[in-house]
Amino acid sequence: MACVMEKNGETLTEETLRAYIMENLAKHKVPRYITFVDSFPMNAAGMILKYKMP
Repeated sequence: MACVMEKNGETLTEETLRAYIMENLAKHKVPRYITFVDSFPMNAAGMILKYKMP
């Protein structure tokens, strides 16, 4: 699964992201699921808490 956070003012669709990934990565590295999130859960040190991802 890939959790993606868009930059301000940018738009991205799952299809365009998947096409870009398939062009630039090996087939076995293409994520099965792609989720768009508003923000990542962080701890006090500013590190992403992967176990709290959707």
